[in-house]
Amino acid sequence: MSTTIRIAVYHNTNPGHSKQYEIIVSQDDNNSMIHSVEGRWGKIGYTSSGRKTYAEGVSRSQAFATFAEMERTRLDHGYRKMSDTSELRGSQVPPVTMGPSGRQKPKKLRPGSARQVESEDP
Repeated sequence: MSTTIRIAVYHNTNPGHSKQYEIIVSQDDNNSMIHSVEGRWGKIGYTSSGRKTYAEGVSRSQAFATFAEMERTRLDHGYRKMSDTSELRGSQVPPVTMGPSGRQKPKKLRPGSARQVESEDP
């Protein structure tokens, strides 16, 4: 078993695209020194159609280095970051819950979060 410690969601809505990509960093429940990094992808609004483990049984620093590399690749390919739990710590990290379609429920924005401030009208 493992506990999710970071989830970042990216969307690519460039002309001809409607794709979502999630990067998930998890920590082993039996050994807090062991981490894994997984990517999931699919069409926006639908159940993920693919997944791949990019790092397994690695240290926290190796996991976050892999995360940063994956994020740079997504951003270089036209994706925009939609949400990221990186600012949350410990028990504040929301559990991964699945909606009725089997798809992860979207993260709610906190008042004053960077994403919410960007979207407010002047």
